[in-house]
Amino acid sequence: MAESEAAHQALPQKPLPLLVVILGPTASGKTALSLALAHGAVYGPQAAFFAECFGTDMRYSGVSLGLQLAAPIGGGIAPIIATRLLNNQHGDPWLVSVYISVIVIISIVAVMLARETYKDVLD
Repeated sequence: MAESEAAHQALPQKPLPLLVVILGPTASGKTALSLALAHGAVYGPQAAFFAECFGTDMRYSGVSLGLQLAAPIGGGIAPIIATRLLNNQHGDPWLVSVYISVIVIISIVAVMLARETYKDVLD
């Protein structure tokens, strides 16, 4: 039997989500629900927060430019850094946890330092 045939037969016939494989159906359902609720709690107010950071003459461009630059810089580099940290620690994920914690702290500080605009006229 060729190697590709053996590898193909070793794979399940129906693709399973990774959470179900790792955690089982009950825990993966709870995890998916938790992630969905957390996602809504974060991204719901995010649109209003970003819109308030810019005046109406630049709001669309400012938010768009910020999001378009943040995606490749934050979202593109983070997995590379996490993989490098994981490889340097020979598979021990504690340093990846520290990296994520530092990013979270930076995000919290940035939000706390953002200018409050609830009394400003947003014209």
